[in-house]
Amino acid sequence: MPFQLSFADFQSGLHSLSEAADRGLSDLWHFPHLRTDVMCQHAKLIGHAGELLVESMLLRHGLVSAALPDTFPVDRVIFHPQRPVGMQIKTSMSARDGAFNFAVSKGYQRSPSGQRQYEPEDFDILALCVLPANVVYFTTQGRSSFRIPCRQIPALQANPIASLAAALKDLGLETPTSVPTPSAKIAPA
Repeated sequence: MPFQLSFADFQSGLHSLSEAADRGLSDLWHFPHLRTDVMCQHAKLIGHAGELLVESMLLRHGLVSAALPDTFPVDRVIFHPQRPVGMQIKTSMSARDGAFNFAVSKGYQRSPSGQRQYEPEDFDILALCVLPANVVYFTTQGRSSFRIPCRQIPALQANPIASLAAALKDLGLETPTSVPTPSAKIAPA
């Protein structure tokens, strides 16, 4: 017979998770006003919050997606009616020099393989999340860095799905005809 945890063992494991969650709660409670060290310490949680913002936006507009394991070059796959669409998601927490900046690379500095550039075939759409403003800019451009000027945030808030419609159109995929095209362009970094 397979081993089964007792309820007491289960509760003990939950207690350890509760302690870790309490540390995250106390550190992140004042979002978006976080110290740099707190943002670094909780970078995975912040990145996950960006992924969930993208998922929420996709679902609100009728697109179903699924998260993929970290071993894939994409964070999510969108189940578009014409074909699956791979999406990489990057999240920014704070503006510097009047813009939210995004470094588009895979891996991290202390990993065995370090940071490296994405290959053109690694993903179809890049989602750039400005988490404090709850906005996402979608693009098919394969650059290694992007800037979203702070002055463009109101336009993204006013028309949150326009850049996704443009990105899907760039891929030759259909969108509902009522979706307006984006009015703001992202300045190259």
